[in-house]
Amino acid sequence: MAHDWTTYKSEADLRAALVANARTYLGTRYRHQGHERAGGVDCLGLVIASGRDFGFDFTITDDDKNYSMNPDGYYFVERLRAEMFELENWREAQPGDVVVMRWHVARPPQHVGIVTRLETDNCVCVHSSRVERQVVETRWDREDLITNAFSFIEGRVAISPN
Repeated sequence: MAHDWTTYKSEADLRAALVANARTYLGTRYRHQGHERAGGVDCLGLVIASGRDFGFDFTITDDDKNYSMNPDGYYFVERLRAEMFELENWREAQPGDVVVMRWHVARPPQHVGIVTRLETDNCVCVHSSRVERQVVETRWDREDLITNAFSFIEGRVAISPN
């Protein structure tokens, strides 16, 4: 599914399209280091595939697979920093943005998802779940477990005046 992000009339329209696109991955099977809908995706692969659907040119390729099932999450953070605009605080995230999460406060981040809705102290995101073996949409209830947020949009969007 290819989208031309430059044709959206507003940032809100583009964000809604990013969320709608992420939701088209719901039910896609989980596959460690997968980066394509047909073969399955892991959490980072979902972000890559969804971004590519909108023509965002990730330099992360299928050959860039030096993360394990329990990755050093700082690797994810550094890769996303190289590709996306980092928000100062995850609370600045909006639908369509990417959040980086950890499973426990004493551990480094190890998971990413695409924000679909923000709530007072948490967010709802589409992410590829190893436990559920597929892409799901769930609430991330522990704000202390969200470590970073990135945007596909900031610094890139030239919204069409049409």
